[in-house]
Amino acid sequence: MSKHRMVTAIPVCLFLLLVAGCGPVGPTPTWPTATPALPTGTPLPPTNAPVLPTATPSPTTTDIPPTATPSPTATDIPPTETPTLQPTPDQPSITEILAQLEGLPIDEFFERSYRQLLLRDPDTLFINGLADEYGVANDRFTDMSDDYVRQTQQLEAAILHLLRIYDRDALPPDQQLSYDIYEWFLDDLVRGHEFMYYDYPVNSLTIWGKQNWLIDFMVSYQRITSRQDAEDYITRLSRIDTWVEQLLEGLRLREQAGVVPPRYLLEESIGQVEGHLQMLGPDSFRVEAIELYTSFRDKLEQVDGIRADETETLIDTARVEIEDSFVPAFLALRDRLVYLKTVATNQSGAHKFPKGLAYYSYTLHHQAGTDMSPEQVHELGLSEVARLQGEIRTATAELGYPEEISMAEVEERLAAQGGYLEGDA
Repeated sequence: MSKHRMVTAIPVCLFLLLVAGCGPVGPTPTWPTATPALPTGTPLPPTNAPVLPTATPSPTTTDIPPTATPSPTATDIPPTETPTLQPTPDQPSITEILAQLEGLPIDEFFERSYRQLLLRDPDTLFINGLADEYGVANDRFTDMSDDYVRQTQQLEAAILHLLRIYDRDALPPDQQLSYDIYEWFLDDLVRGHEFMYYDYPVNSLTIWGKQNWLIDFMVSYQRITSRQDAEDYITRLSRIDTWVEQLLEGLRLREQAGVVPPRYLLEESIGQVEGHLQMLGPDSFRVEAIELYTSFRDKLEQVDGIRADETETLIDTARVEIEDSFVPAFLALRDRLVYLKTVATNQSGAHKFPKGLAYYSYTLHHQAGTDMSPEQVHELGLSEVARLQGEIRTATAELGYPEEISMAEVEERLAAQGGYLEGDA
């Protein structure tokens, strides 16, 4: 895609936000939650593509840098004892993965390398209904530990390095297109490594805030149609304490990197956490009202083939896990957010981060596919608003409005004279 065509993809709302003087767009995770450039619904189909010409050097692990470029913002942060969720027994190491990708035909490299990236995020596979297809158990969360995230970044950088060893010019047009798409996607991921802490994992403005995401994930996406599903759900409940420990470690690392949510977001998030706990007072709660419990109980009672006494045992086991894992973990999360309020300000916008302007430039590339600078986007927004206002004034002059009328007055008169429609109308 040409730069010109990428520029035209920038949303008008981005122009208006910049012109209005709002802060830069909010932080976003570096790992995509939306569908990336290559197909994610199913693995790429088998191909009979020929092996690359012999003149093209085959990628080897000896050519791969040992690690991805670390985040300059995070280099001074000391190692931590972040708990790591236990991987599946057959999960290969990064070194083993890269060895398996050496010297593959390009289409097979596309398929197998991208599959390995998807396997790093079981939660997204589960939400998209692909967990069974990819052999991912339904009883675990995506590892959020700092060590695991950095390993994923190393894999992303190494796969990009392997891709660039292929001779793109020797490929047929369809493979060149796939190459270009994949290279953009991987390069964008690697660019984001520098800003690995530049997001708000706990965010009250979206369901993707972790304090809300966990509940929605367990209630809306984890099916309960069999005894095995029920046991998987209970196993996930037992792992919430480790999940929250990793989340808390991420919040501490972000604080050390100078990334703390504004105070008003923390206040709202604290209320949401306490709401999920169904707290009756400062230190009291009622498990029977917690949605993780009520949803599981209601779904399980609708499952055929499980005896009543077995159902009761499963429900009691879930209650114990909620009391022992979920409740203390979310109380610890609440306490951490209360602490962060004492060091937070009400200033919002990415410009307040240590490398806020650089992060803003990356976000423009990540979200809009443009290499324009924030200043260029701002100037383009100003010119577009001026152009649109000129067209509006030409139209209002034809309606007999005064030439000196303000845009606010134009809006008021149009609303009064033209009315508006809402609802089914």
